[in-house]
Amino acid sequence: MATRARDGGPAVAMGERYLELVRRYPLVEILTEDELDRATEMINSLGGIRDPETDAYRVTLAILIERYEDDHYPIGGKSSPADMVRFLMESNGVDHAQMAVETGLPSATLAEITAGRHEISEPERRAMAEYFAVDPGVFV
Repeated sequence: MATRARDGGPAVAMGERYLELVRRYPLVEILTEDELDRATEMINSLGGIRDPETDAYRVTLAILIERYEDDHYPIGGKSSPADMVRFLMESNGVDHAQMAVETGLPSATLAEITAGRHEISEPERRAMAEYFAVDPGVFV
């Protein structure tokens, strides 16, 4: 199985690991609190596992969780770029130091971004979007 990258780039091959994760918790709309609890347990069980198949699964499940929470627990406004970075870091089980190494962005800059004290530049947006496999617009 293959999925097309969000930017229309090359397909990412999805193999047995991805299918195993989907069998454990299918990637479908979350409709109840029990499903939310199970989805949250699933994403937490992935911890810091970093491989393309787990990353693709984790990002999609995080989006499904966020949609449910947005619908059922509105906070009155759009998430800030800092909120999105913190959410994606937590969902992917990474800290500033690990993300700095893997993106090439300075750890101090990432700390300032997540604290909401640093406006994210276009190159930083692109680097984080590529790292988390999301659209750069989520950081605007």
